[in-house]
Amino acid sequence: MFLVDLGTTSDVDSFLNTVKIPVNFGTFNSSKLNRFMLFISFILDVQLVVDMLSMGCLGIGNFMTKSVAKLFCLALYAAVDYIYTKFKIKQYARKTKTKSAMTQDADVISELESEREQKQKLKNLRMVGRINLALFFVYPSICQSVFLGMDCVYISGSEYLSSDFSINCGTNEIYKLFRGFNWVVMIMFVFGVPAFYSSILFQNRRAFLSEEIHEDIEDKLLFLTKQYATNYFYYELIVITRKLLLVGVLSLVPKTSIVQLYVGLLLATYFLATIAWLKPYRSQAINFFAMFCELFMVSYFAMTITARLNGEVNDYFFNQSIYLTIYFYIKVAIAIIVTIFALKMRTHELDTNEDGTTDMEDIEL
Repeated sequence: MFLVDLGTTSDVDSFLNTVKIPVNFGTFNSSKLNRFMLFISFILDVQLVVDMLSMGCLGIGNFMTKSVAKLFCLALYAAVDYIYTKFKIKQYARKTKTKSAMTQDADVISELESEREQKQKLKNLRMVGRINLALFFVYPSICQSVFLGMDCVYISGSEYLSSDFSINCGTNEIYKLFRGFNWVVMIMFVFGVPAFYSSILFQNRRAFLSEEIHEDIEDKLLFLTKQYATNYFYYELIVITRKLLLVGVLSLVPKTSIVQLYVGLLLATYFLATIAWLKPYRSQAINFFAMFCELFMVSYFAMTITARLNGEVNDYFFNQSIYLTIYFYIKVAIAIIVTIFALKMRTHELDTNEDGTTDMEDIEL
């Protein structure tokens, strides 16, 4: 996936939660484009949904309950999706069994059974894709919560959680349990998910690197590789590592330290160069939009460093309130223009593609 994780700082988080930009893209006849636009609108709103879920699913609780709630809601969604998918598979199997009982033709029965197996396989693949999509959105937020849940600071001789000063790290018994839970989540989820992805991609790398067709393996790993060109089937590992570094590990550095901004700028620049050089996505429109998103992050860190530097030197020519306001509105305007242009590029790709099956798989939720 290509979206930038804008949850690195509270300022950007607040912006995403409050700003809505209504853009009228007009009416399009292409059903493929309509589905793609629905996907884009879903992405624009998902950050607000994630934040709502992180507040204990009900908007109550302290930092610990909100952190646990993120994992609980993800697990709840995965469980509901799994149960629903299995229910639909069994429902379709009963219909197939009823049809088979109504005929004695062996060929018809064999065809019905083959159709049932294909349907079951497709539903399972779509379920895995949906769960992976949900994981894509909540993984950065969970990483940040896990790392911040370990960060305690000393104030007046006592140790408090940096993200919630109402929690005393030394005397709060519940926090001691939460810290142990955090270690488990860090090992099993924060580092476990990238390790799991790396393992299955490494074990099946020959299916992508060789010229032979391995449909079963490629179909099973479609949820990790469908967005990327064959040569860059592994790129999801780079994307999830980027999330872990920019949103998770970087949160361990105090927000008051210039080191956080400096390291963030270096990482954002590296990932921008990676996207620009490799162009790993199948769609050129997505490659273009991904480069803009990375450039967005680089400019954010650069402007934040500039504002921090101005606080030290108090430059007469740098009016912070004016320049930061101009910077914000220019970025919003550019973002709208780039998004529209990327949508038009994607529309052209869909219209000129003789067989749209692959394209639909790329954008299907």
